[in-house]
Amino acid sequence: MREPADLPGRASCARRTACALVPGFRAAAHARADPALAGAAFAVAGRLEQRDLVSAASPEALAAGVKIGMTATQALAACSTLCLLPERPDLEQRALVELTEALRSVSPAVEAAGNGLFHLDPRGLSRVHGDEAAILERMVAVVARLGFPGARAAVADTRFAACAVAACAESPATLVPPGETRAFLAPLPLDLLPLSPENLERLRALGLKTLGEFAALPAASVEVRYGLEGVSAHRLARGLDSEPLARTPEIEEIAETFELEVRIDGLQQLAPILETLLERVLPRLDGRGALGVEAAFLLDDGQTVEVLAEPAAPCAERKTLLTLLSLEIERTAFSAPVVEATVRVLAAAPRAAEQGRLFERRRVDPGRVERVLARLRSLCGTGALLRPSARAAHRPEERTAPSSAPGQKAVEPGARPAPLLSPALRLLDPPAPALVRLRAGRIHSFALAGQAPLLVRLRFGPCCLSGDWWERPFARDYFAAITAGHGWYWLFRDREHGSWYVHGVFD
Repeated sequence: MREPADLPGRASCARRTACALVPGFRAAAHARADPALAGAAFAVAGRLEQRDLVSAASPEALAAGVKIGMTATQALAACSTLCLLPERPDLEQRALVELTEALRSVSPAVEAAGNGLFHLDPRGLSRVHGDEAAILERMVAVVARLGFPGARAAVADTRFAACAVAACAESPATLVPPGETRAFLAPLPLDLLPLSPENLERLRALGLKTLGEFAALPAASVEVRYGLEGVSAHRLARGLDSEPLARTPEIEEIAETFELEVRIDGLQQLAPILETLLERVLPRLDGRGALGVEAAFLLDDGQTVEVLAEPAAPCAERKTLLTLLSLEIERTAFSAPVVEATVRVLAAAPRAAEQGRLFERRRVDPGRVERVLARLRSLCGTGALLRPSARAAHRPEERTAPSSAPGQKAVEPGARPAPLLSPALRLLDPPAPALVRLRAGRIHSFALAGQAPLLVRLRFGPCCLSGDWWERPFARDYFAAITAGHGWYWLFRDREHGSWYVHGVFD
């Protein structure tokens, strides 16, 4: 039995993905900002005295023997003419934002995957740009126009395939025809897969070198030997990638400027001005969070100093953003007094909800519970208010039963509830019949009545459950099945009739 995406004639190619890749993005961002670095051997490694490691290098430096991960001293020994540059996260972030905005002129759905890698949705653009080949040419031209020559692009059926082909193809623009993704991936090296070094070594020990050789292994054997990581990588090698495109939210810039009547040259004098500017900017976020906050200072000698602070999560708290900015300003040198200050906030995402304390015991107010119950009884009647209670039964669906709420005492602080079958399991009562397909004796997929089949990525079991032999005997084999993007289900097979049922969902 083959997976749905392997069946001939199926529309597995309906979801097409385009990929744009800027090789050596970090080094290219530095070369783009400083034209004097064109054709020079340079590396990004920070300060020599701290033995910082090389995190990026130009093609000339790599050709001279410099490698990523070297210390600054080792890099200078490999290339005596090497120019060492400090880390510039603000420069790289600015280049990333500009590339994202430029690629939005090709497709409105763009995902910035980091380190110069971008995924685009090429569907529905034929009236604007033409066919997929024209879209690829447009992508390469847009990236080159921003000062990043050597960009590569590809279109394939899956995200992984488009990225792998763009990284390995000789042509700057490669089009993988629909349905031929697996054939294009077959000769590519095994290192492209997202596997741990241990699993890569184990595969190399078997003599495997290409994605095609790995894809030819039986899926069941890969799952047993390499676990969930191996199953995911095996699907990628076979051209079966269902991960959706995560669109990068559009960034709105909100800025406020303050002209100083008196020249200022210290953080203590700048802090109240920054706080005032943040008080003007933050109310305009309308409940959203700031992905970054930038302070630009115009100096008395005509120069401009920019400082960027990025919170760990979208934030709209004035005190937090001010503290982050102040820390960055303390590490910045000013050549002259400040005559003008500007604060820019990038707002693009809703703020995350605060998480409660992990080990704090939740307190229950008995008086509040009584007031809620009294209000419900007055609205719905005494007989309409029920609560679940535990029962002694073998069948899982019969272990709880409704009982009348009146007469029950309020919950006492710190009291433990009655044990249930599983605190995360939501039972279906009665169990829903399911159509289950097996492969090599293992659950491959299942479908409820009137619904599309769900592919099972990982399963656990069986757990045998039987009882009631003196009255209504039953015998069941229970399995926990993790599906591809649709949750975790609890299934069982009735031994007597051989029929399958979905009995619950793990929330």
